[in-house]
Amino acid sequence: MVTAFIVMELYSVKNEALQQVGEKKHVDNTRDAAVASALLIAVVASLVVNDLMALSGLPHVEHRGFIPFIMAAGGYFLVSNPRDVLRRVDWGTTVFFMAMFITISEVWRSGVLSPLLSSLMPHKNAWPLDYLGMVLCSLS
Repeated sequence: MVTAFIVMELYSVKNEALQQVGEKKHVDNTRDAAVASALLIAVVASLVVNDLMALSGLPHVEHRGFIPFIMAAGGYFLVSNPRDVLRRVDWGTTVFFMAMFITISEVWRSGVLSPLLSSLMPHKNAWPLDYLGMVLCSLS
């Protein structure tokens, strides 16, 4: 946000999109804002409770991504104009992140990085901060 203002001032940019960066936007639909806020709080609380249950050895949701998915799906039916919500989703960015997470997950599962990581962290019983030190020392 600060960068946009610096660019505007240095280069005398008169772009409406950059000028609107600093403007405050008012909530058009308070009901939808309340639904989104309640769902955000519910997702965070559910994730915390799920992690506490997992740490306690109680039954919990294995795949954490399922919790926000269910909350978002329920929230879709609670908003005042569901089609408008879908219209405003940035699908390009959504698909990009989905593909990135799937790719990283598969690279991790393939074991390609295991030799590299084992060479960076040869001591199996070292503390996590020691791992960080070893990685930083190997980079310099």
